[in-house]
Amino acid sequence: MDIKWKEMKNIHVYSMGIVPDLVHWLFDFYHCFGCYFMVENGLMRTDEEIKPGKVNVVFPSIFNTVESSTSRKLTAAIRSTISGPPDVKNRYSARSLRYGAITELALHRELSVFAGCARSGHSTGTTVDDYIDDNNPAYGLQAGMARCGYQDLASNLKAKIEVPRLEALGVEVAASVDELLSKVFIVHVPHFKKGQGKLHGVLRICLATLILYYPDVAKECGGGGGYYLHLPQ
Repeated sequence: MDIKWKEMKNIHVYSMGIVPDLVHWLFDFYHCFGCYFMVENGLMRTDEEIKPGKVNVVFPSIFNTVESSTSRKLTAAIRSTISGPPDVKNRYSARSLRYGAITELALHRELSVFAGCARSGHSTGTTVDDYIDDNNPAYGLQAGMARCGYQDLASNLKAKIEVPRLEALGVEVAASVDELLSKVFIVHVPHFKKGQGKLHGVLRICLATLILYYPDVAKECGGGGGYYLHLPQ
């Protein structure tokens, strides 16, 4: 899947290809949003949210929230997971997410400066920037794959990137799969509705990813809780 990422400060828009994560289910885009759509009812909208135009907003709860307020929330969440004295915790903030990601790209032996900048949105500092099509999905894909644990990036970029598919369960259970999809996700956002939205396929990938990682989440989170309890048995 390719999304168009917009920088808040300069309104710069560029391609941001999304691939499955090979490192851990916690970092997988489709798994994260699958959890949000399922457990937090991320695609459900109340009348109060629909009227002011929030129906297509990804996170209605922070709609119109100033960037500094969101950053403070992220900083608090990050520091709450870090053990150690205050001086250690205070080294980390919302900006650490970008520091860590960009440092990882800079240290990667298979990536060039161009590849890193393609993913981060930074300028290379040369006039080449004026002639690069940064809306090309392939431009930042290598760096995205590197962050998701892919190896041999040059070869993988030429290969077809596979995502979890519900079709892998077989045509004989197609009706049951559609029923499961309707029970797991409450969908009020038109773009995600079956037969209406171009993002319905993404929703199917999210459900397939939740099913794929079901055993891992159950094992790591234990039987007393976890999103998998929301999946109909």
